Amino acid sequence: MPIGDSRTSIRTRGRMICVMVLAAAFAPPSVEAIPAFARKYATSCQTCHSVFPKLNAFGEAFRFQGYRMPKETEEMVKDQPTSLGAPAYKKLWPNAVWPGEISSHAPLAVVLKFANVNTSNLNSDGTTSTIRNDFRFPEELNLFAAGTLGDHLSVYSEVTFAVNSDYSVSTEVEHAHLGIDSPFGPENLFHFRIGRVNPNIGEFFVETMKESDAGIESIFNYNPIGINGGTALGADAVTPQPISIPTKAPAFEVYGIVSHRLFYTAGVMGGISAGNGQFGNNSKDFYARVDYKFGGMGFDGDMGGREAPEKNWRDNSFRIGAFATEAMLRA
Repeated sequence: MPIGDSRTSIRTRGRMICVMVLAAAFAPPSVEAIPAFARKYATSCQTCHSVFPKLNAFGEAFRFQGYRMPKETEEMVKDQPTSLGAPAYKKLWPNAVWPGEISSHAPLAVVLKFANVNTSNLNSDGTTSTIRNDFRFPEELNLFAAGTLGDHLSVYSEVTFAVNSDYSVSTEVEHAHLGIDSPFGPENLFHFRIGRVNPNIGEFFVETMKESDAGIESIFNYNPIGINGGTALGADAVTPQPISIPTKAPAFEVYGIVSHRLFYTAGVMGGISAGNGQFGNNSKDFYARVDYKFGGMGFDGDMGGREAPEKNWRDNSFRIGAFATEAMLRA
């Protein structure tokens, strides 16, 4: 235990991630974060991941299209879903139930994380106390569920059971959203998400797409105000405190892809605050992003007539864009 009040806490950790399925019936030939996707298309995790769980360009396109393959056809779906009604009911809607679909198997996966945590505390009397090799076996258990519900609906959810430093267990719904994918207009021009989401401001904000948490905490403590930024792991030591990047918050978002290479998103979510009431409010906060990609695979998986690289992790491209939040504009 630290002596006196802890001023600074620096944590380092090593982490092992095990991906498991709930039963043998759920197991695909190779595992990934959501095995239901590998089963649905009878493909390996390397189709969408370069190194699990990091997405490659194709996996990014798959996610943007509501967990559907780019230019998907009926022949690509190997694990046929269960229909909830005859297609003719679409003509009767809303006077009849829309004939949606559900997966023929429970689209569930379990991720189990083990960690070895070292914590150093600077105490009020100037001394340092360190807890070394604090075993968190396990540290987290994540229950995922994701899939499509017909042609225009998708779902994604994650419930986390975390083991705290006193070995108590806390539960959090980290993600839970409904996607409405290309309900009208040109394909991929309009997608909508509602629920608890990671905003599409940048791929680095989504923890489950990274190889590890390295650098994630520093990104969330980054202050975009001013030239120097004010990055610091000990965020409480920075004045003014950095603005927290919006993440895992209830939101409504619209995003889309224009001409394969222009990506945009805009959304509204619960108030963003950096702590101590700075930049936060009781209303809602807005965010937006625009991004253009040169070379490589388009945001929707289009290669522009060129063949995809043999090594699917390679995507020789250059992207330029900008993002903003209302919290940044208020500062």
